[in-house]
Amino acid sequence: MAKMSTQNDVAAAALLAVVLYAWQDRRCRRQRRQLQLGGQGGSGDLVCDGSGKMFDAVAPRYDLLNRIMSFGLDRQWRAEAIDACLQPLVQWAGEATTSDGQSQQQRLELLDVATGTADVALDALHRHGRWLRAVVGVDASEGMIALARQKVHRAAADERVQLQVGDAESLPAEWSGRFDACVIAFGVRNFAHRAAALREIHRVLRKPSTDHSDTRPPSRLVILELIEPRTAHPLAPVARLFLRAGVPLLGALFSGRPREYLYLQRSARAFPPVESFVRFLSDECALHTLQVRHLSPFGLGPTLLVTTPAPLQDAKAMTT
Repeated sequence: MAKMSTQNDVAAAALLAVVLYAWQDRRCRRQRRQLQLGGQGGSGDLVCDGSGKMFDAVAPRYDLLNRIMSFGLDRQWRAEAIDACLQPLVQWAGEATTSDGQSQQQRLELLDVATGTADVALDALHRHGRWLRAVVGVDASEGMIALARQKVHRAAADERVQLQVGDAESLPAEWSGRFDACVIAFGVRNFAHRAAALREIHRVLRKPSTDHSDTRPPSRLVILELIEPRTAHPLAPVARLFLRAGVPLLGALFSGRPREYLYLQRSARAFPPVESFVRFLSDECALHTLQVRHLSPFGLGPTLLVTTPAPLQDAKAMTT
């Protein structure tokens, strides 16, 4: 009888898992269709889940879960995003001199949108701090920014890293044309109005100078994003299974917040294919994509997009 009871429990758990998966699958498919029909300006009810308040709830164990769910690779992914963003500018800064013959050290300014606990900001300072005057981190979550400030203080980087709670859709007016580079690591999925936020980032990036003596390379925006793999590679189903089932399970076990990590897998699945997103960046946000790179074999890991601001008239939505 005990054996039969155990079998019944297992069967009930399996049935519940199937029902939950089917419900999530239908919801995700519906959200993806809504995005395809209505453009990529927003992400519907996903945005409520992806708000700053939601990230306040997961902030205490956010770094730990990132390490676990990425098998420790998230640091490497962020490092690749930072280097893709800054290396051309750093190379210029190392070669260029000012009119009085001084080097361009500590001249560049980097914006880290959706900074979270400031991993990108601190790693950028560690890797390229010689050339950075300031790194500014912005996040909608007060809980994340509170933890980020603690990490920055422990790293004795308070003077070089500036952090503030803020919305990517409404960055300070005085920031127009300020930044040489911007990184968004795993944040674009959470923007309430994707096009509006990316246009704001376009606004605050430095534009090409009419002064021919200004030899700086164009400013850059690098986007690092988790997109559900849609390749035909034999391992793609394994990656999809981990994203759909493993991520929520690990989130529930280590944070006690299954709903938030169900959101993560839903938003990754609802995110448009890379080709569609590249067109959206060009048509709606005046961002020209220079490079698309998959950071794990066969597209099974995050996708890195290197972009640069195009003239505003190149974006249909920004001329109306």
